[in-house]
Amino acid sequence: MKNYKKALIRSSLIMLMPVFLSMTNVNAAVYTLDLALSGLNEVPPNASPATGILTGTYNSNTNVLCFSLMFNGLTGTTTAAHFHGPAPAGVNAGVQIGLAGFPVGVTSGSYSNTFILTPQQESDLLCGLWYINIHSSVLPGGEIRSQLLEVTPSGNITPFEIALTGLNEVPPNASPATGTLTGTFDNVSKVLSFTVKFNGFTGTTTAAHFHGPATPGVNAGVQIGFAGFPVGVTSGSYSNSFVLTPLQESQLLSGLWYVNIHTNVLPGGEIRGQMAEGTLIGDCGGQAIPVSNWALLFGGLLIAAFTVFMVRKRM
Repeated sequence: MKNYKKALIRSSLIMLMPVFLSMTNVNAAVYTLDLALSGLNEVPPNASPATGILTGTYNSNTNVLCFSLMFNGLTGTTTAAHFHGPAPAGVNAGVQIGLAGFPVGVTSGSYSNTFILTPQQESDLLCGLWYINIHSSVLPGGEIRSQLLEVTPSGNITPFEIALTGLNEVPPNASPATGTLTGTFDNVSKVLSFTVKFNGFTGTTTAAHFHGPATPGVNAGVQIGFAGFPVGVTSGSYSNSFVLTPLQESQLLSGLWYVNIHTNVLPGGEIRGQMAEGTLIGDCGGQAIPVSNWALLFGGLLIAAFTVFMVRKRM
């Protein structure tokens, strides 16, 4: 009799184990960071031509934030850089984490580090309440900044804030150049309006285009050439607007276009960025247990109750 009871209890626990394991892992995720830093994101905004890129990951299971930061073309020399928060876009906040060892006294450079976040810091990060800020001697409150927040459509307007880097090229290259594209697509007028800023090229510019249709890691032909794009330079900016066809609109909103800037040193493209609506994070406050997991749990509890009933019946 004792062996029978043990067998029943053991079998019920075995059946419930996958359910509990799946529920404990429901909040675990790795979030990808791909941010464009600009003076227009500062509060108040500034007209700095500088560009910056932050790429990295956040693992909500280990609480590890791992990232690399590149910047070019600051009007002053660097004094510090930090993660700030909690604050939404358009609001300033105190320092959350100082970037120890960040290069100071320079106008361009790179930096990498890894931090373990506290539960409160994780909550603020995933709720989009952190921003990265690089301070300089000319703009001590911050020269370029980016909110760690997913870009989402608002009404008829789809916003874009894209980071351009040589690592996005196919094949990737080691160019230290950085670039940003900010703009909007109006779903009613079909107008794509944007500004591109770029700094630190190893060669001089020859052309720039929207390419597609292609996913990241794949090359494709030119969709729209940037008429009047500045050539023969290593830094600069460019603005324009284009009316898209229905097919071009479909490809753009499906994330199948990319912007590419070509130079004489890297004629196939020195820096590139995929035209996705956003990349990051926005999984605020953790995830609810999926309905499928609740169903499994309910079924498991029924099995456990039946097991207890059978054991008591045979006593």
